[in-house]
Amino acid sequence: MILLYMFMLPCLTITLRKEGRRLQDTPGLPQTHPAREHSPPTEPGGLTPLLILLPPLKNLCTRYDVILCLCSLNLCYNIFSVCCFMKILVPVDGSEDAYNALRSACRLSMRMGYSVVAFHVDRSELYTPEFSRWHTVKRRIETEFDMLARDVIKRSYGIGGEFGVAMEVVLSHGEPADEIITYACENGVIKLITMRHGGLNGAADKRIDDETKAVILQQSKPVLVSSAPVEISSILVVIESVYDTGGSHVSVVRYTGVLARSLRARVGLICMLPDLTAIAVNYGHIGEVPYIKNRKSFRRFEEIYRQRTQAVISEARQFIADIDDSIPVEAMQTDEQDELITEVHNYDLIAICPKQKDIHTTLTDTSKTLLNNRSLNTLFVQ
Repeated sequence: MILLYMFMLPCLTITLRKEGRRLQDTPGLPQTHPAREHSPPTEPGGLTPLLILLPPLKNLCTRYDVILCLCSLNLCYNIFSVCCFMKILVPVDGSEDAYNALRSACRLSMRMGYSVVAFHVDRSELYTPEFSRWHTVKRRIETEFDMLARDVIKRSYGIGGEFGVAMEVVLSHGEPADEIITYACENGVIKLITMRHGGLNGAADKRIDDETKAVILQQSKPVLVSSAPVEISSILVVIESVYDTGGSHVSVVRYTGVLARSLRARVGLICMLPDLTAIAVNYGHIGEVPYIKNRKSFRRFEEIYRQRTQAVISEARQFIADIDDSIPVEAMQTDEQDELITEVHNYDLIAICPKQKDIHTTLTDTSKTLLNNRSLNTLFVQ
């Protein structure tokens, strides 16, 4: 961005100088150009209309002051536009859980300065009746989906008005997961996707569950899964592996720090450790090494993991402090899955990396557990 404005500044200066020189060289035209203050020229190009709109400034300042002022205004406008045009994408299928996810997105947008896009996919084209009078059935299906789309538009704008946020409704046709992924990838202004939970009971819930997993795994933008409107005041970062060579926890911690700064939320860090006792017992049986836990090598093994865990926690604390050193941070470690599940219920939002490496195509075990818990609000960051 800085390089872009370094290039634009001389171009803008040259343009203004050319405009002023052309006006000064015009025969019979007064130096102050009073008529042009009310009648901008119709000739395209240049930035003369901007100068016309600022006659008091022209009289009080030199031409170079005007140039610098316009450059500053242009820079401020672009920064303002970038901040205001960032968006949260919310797939809405007409269910109450989806509208709750939309409400959660609206609450986030109020604190982060984003706008919200309600994204509805018409799936009527996916139905191909094979029995008699299928044209009639097709029209009925299309009518039902059209009514659903109208209701989604009405309720989405209503929720946006309720929270006082900028709301946009986008309609699409086809397979929901594919359409959501395509839209998110093609629009760089989408910075967060908020979706409802799926479920394990019923065909519709399983379909939503598959769509949610596909959106999480097949694109790189953060995905917040929530089925209830929530006010976020605390965020827990789950670090599954302290020996992750890909550094997947780094992106999660940094995004959480930015989010916590906007929401003024406290942050918790929890590191998942492997069950070293179980590992020792298994390797002791395999290697026929009795009492392996009492050996010096095992104690050294424990010490290495302890040091690495402390290093990861210190690194995460530093990342958050670099973003905002006023964010309160608590840290803990555990090797018990049950202890993790107990701890996550003490936070409004759980942040985790859904896969350890980019090449992986499935969720980690902990990610699956969190995703299947409908009482949790889980943020998946890659």
